[in-house]
Amino acid sequence: LNTSTGAITGTPAANTAGSYNPVIQVSNSGGSDTEAVHITVIDSAPTALAYLNNPVTYTVGTAITSNTASNSGGHSNLAYSVVSGSLPTGLSLGLSTGTITGTPAANTAGSYNPVIQVSNSGGSDTETVHITVIDTAPTGLTYAHNPVTYTKGTVIAANLASNSGGHSNLTYSLFSGSLNGLTLNTSTGAITGTPTSQGNFNPVIQVSNSGGSDTEAVHITVNDTAPTALTYSTNPATYTKGTAITTNTASNSGGHASLTYSVFSGSLPTGLVLDTVTGAISGTASAIGNYNPIIKVQNSGGSDTEAVHITVNDTAPTALTYSTNPATYTKGTAIATNSPSNSGGHAA
Repeated sequence: LNTSTGAITGTPAANTAGSYNPVIQVSNSGGSDTEAVHITVIDSAPTALAYLNNPVTYTVGTAITSNTASNSGGHSNLAYSVVSGSLPTGLSLGLSTGTITGTPAANTAGSYNPVIQVSNSGGSDTETVHITVIDTAPTGLTYAHNPVTYTKGTVIAANLASNSGGHSNLTYSLFSGSLNGLTLNTSTGAITGTPTSQGNFNPVIQVSNSGGSDTEAVHITVNDTAPTALTYSTNPATYTKGTAITTNTASNSGGHASLTYSVFSGSLPTGLVLDTVTGAISGTASAIGNYNPIIKVQNSGGSDTEAVHITVNDTAPTALTYSTNPATYTKGTAIATNSPSNSGGHAA
């Protein structure tokens, strides 16, 4: 206040926002008068609100680095608020500082675009903060059974997946290789079903969410259905030495794929042979006797055995004749030996 002129001049100081009502008096020797001057001082308005990190990506369950606010205008008596949209659950806004802090809660993965307003008595400004929240990435993917052995054509027990990282919004997929008729649950990762082919399989399974992914190779061996109850069409069997036998065929009530037959113990009569693919016994026996070979059938699923009881008889004698027939002998005189012969078997 200029005491001679009454002029009011100057600059309102920091932190002086408010209402003022000074009464000014003017006087001289003749007397005086007064006037109340009503003054309102407002803060400098905030402008160009900005956040240290924008856009920004956070991870579910992980505390964020504080995201601080700044502006190039006023800095006094600031108040911050979310005027539209929302912060992810678990994050909070400092009402006097504008700082965003906290930890994104479970199941908050997604995109958020809250509009933050800063204001004081001088005015306000807004800024949209672009926030992406990603899931905790799955890590350490494993399967309950790995390696694992199954049987072709037989329903398997469910093979369950687990991981030591994130567990939200997981998606499972076959990254490479083949499941051989088995099914992968895309939500849980469980492998179920019935294998359709024998062999070794090494499918690579991938689990992923918005945070990342992990893979695991599952080592699967599928065996054939094991053969069971091996039998032969003729058992016991009786053959004749030197005569081709009727093929003695094998069968079983179990698996029928990739079978291999062998003589497990004992032996077949000389001249008979075992077909290693079909198990059939065929040929012509050349030695008489009793034989009890044990035949084994096997594949990748297992094996079974059967004892085949075989008797080989001599060739029967036929067309018996004598060297002199009819024969005339003289009483008291030694005869010439009258020798027999036959056109069939000649052994005892």
